[in-house]
Amino acid sequence: MNTVLPLAALALAVLATALSKGKDAEPPPEQGRAVVFLVLAAALFLLGTAVAPRTQYLPLASGLTLGTIAALAAAYARASGLGGFALGVAATLTSAFVPDARFACLAALGLGALMLASEGVAFAACGAVAALAGDLLGPRAGSMPALAHAGSLLALGTVVAGLVAVGLKDSKIGRLTPVVLALLASAVGVLLTMSYFRLQEHAVIVVASALATLVVHWMLATNEDSLRKGVAAIVWLGLATVAFGLGRGLGMAVSLIVAMGIATALRDRTALLSMAPLFGLVLYRIFRDVLPTPPPAVEGTEYQALVGLIVGAVFPLLPTEWLAQEPEKGKRQLGTALWGLLVVAVPVAAFILTGSRGAAGLAIGLGLGGLTTALRGDRSLLPLGVGIGAAGGLLTAYPWVRGLTTLPRDERIVLLGGIAAALTVVGVALAAMTPRVEVSKEAA
Repeated sequence: MNTVLPLAALALAVLATALSKGKDAEPPPEQGRAVVFLVLAAALFLLGTAVAPRTQYLPLASGLTLGTIAALAAAYARASGLGGFALGVAATLTSAFVPDARFACLAALGLGALMLASEGVAFAACGAVAALAGDLLGPRAGSMPALAHAGSLLALGTVVAGLVAVGLKDSKIGRLTPVVLALLASAVGVLLTMSYFRLQEHAVIVVASALATLVVHWMLATNEDSLRKGVAAIVWLGLATVAFGLGRGLGMAVSLIVAMGIATALRDRTALLSMAPLFGLVLYRIFRDVLPTPPPAVEGTEYQALVGLIVGAVFPLLPTEWLAQEPEKGKRQLGTALWGLLVVAVPVAAFILTGSRGAAGLAIGLGLGGLTTALRGDRSLLPLGVGIGAAGGLLTAYPWVRGLTTLPRDERIVLLGGIAAALTVVGVALAAMTPRVEVSKEAA
């Protein structure tokens, strides 16, 4: 791969950030958060070396370093929306220079959203996971070399369409900006899929994805009640079904890229959160189609898959809930670091406990936290970032720890006992740092 695409993505990120300055720009994070984030990234590398083969030290270090740099850049440049999204694409493209580094980069970006409490980093994580999904699943749709970067090219095309549409927002077509954006994104996507990738079916998916995003945006723009959010989730599930039927794994990735890109350009956080079912299914396709020894298909009656699904759906909500308790500054930084460790450790522990079927369910569940957040009326993208970070950590560690699921029963009991004890200690520490809330004993 040449350096043109990463440089183009970085240039788009700089341009989008410059154009959006002053528009919903969040303040830069406290310096203490950045220091704790750097320490955590170093600790994760040391923990990774304990289970990874020596040949994976360089990819692990490179991915964590690039993801950490991208997260800090997004937070301190106050990137939001398209700026963060393009920066995430640039991080994915750059990490591809080192084989097997992209999952670690994704994990660092997701952790950055939590550790730095930055929506700009969450947008970057969205761009990274969307582009990565297309890049990984692209080669399975054909033999063209360009398909190895299908996700990144389509994501960058969507960013360009977004910049043009947002630039026209202050003109006479201001109210029609969502329509213009959907048309431009469709035009760019159809041009790429039909003329460059030679995939006619995927052109239909591009148009359907743009239309679905437009419908969800308009539906949620007037009223964000739970009923409409539930209908939005059904729209995304329908889109995922159509995309898979027409284009298999890459088709679902294309739908995610277009939908995420348009929703990001419109800064429609609720739409982003509501597309959690589509995101979870794309993660599942990555597990099925990309990883060595892919997990078997999820069967709804299997205990392991259900356990993984529940853990993945619930866990991304917990760090955000803890931060909402507003602990004291020192406790908040230490507690956030412990949550960062748990973001990586809990999915891996759940995989060791439940095996490959649990990993498949976990992949779907990690995408559902955003929908739960949206249904509660919260627009924070942090649960989405946490889910992306957890997915990146699990995808990174999966090839290294899958052998632990086949250990003899006695050895597995000892291993799981140690994991449970460690998680209990961390849980007790977090509970001790949680502010006490007075509960009235009076009858309601």
